[in-house]
Amino acid sequence: MPRFARLAERLQIPDSRAWRAVVIACAVLLPLGVAALYLLDPAGTPAFPRCPVFALTGWKCPGCGTARALHAALHGRFAEALRLNAALPAALALLALCIARPRLARRPAFAWTVLALVLAWGVARNLLGA
Repeated sequence: MPRFARLAERLQIPDSRAWRAVVIACAVLLPLGVAALYLLDPAGTPAFPRCPVFALTGWKCPGCGTARALHAALHGRFAEALRLNAALPAALALLALCIARPRLARRPAFAWTVLALVLAWGVARNLLGA
């Protein structure tokens, strides 16, 4: 059995050309994105867009600072990364959980819980000045 077919079966992804293209695109684009974040500082590079929520309202959205936090983390500045977006470790852990347990990620209760956590973080970071 081809390697992709085994992976698709494990993740319960339909084995089709479209899904193969998605997986290949992710396998190519993810390292390029990580390299761009490592080489370019999002705070001073116009290649990285500014947050439209912050630009319109002055409030930080739940994801504000994530690119800058990833840049700092890639350079080993973990305290700065936490200061920029304290939810980043939790978001990365949730992403790993979704990859490791795809059935869990498809449950509506999981999606609603993640949505509630994201909204709570968005409110808390503006009220607490985080």
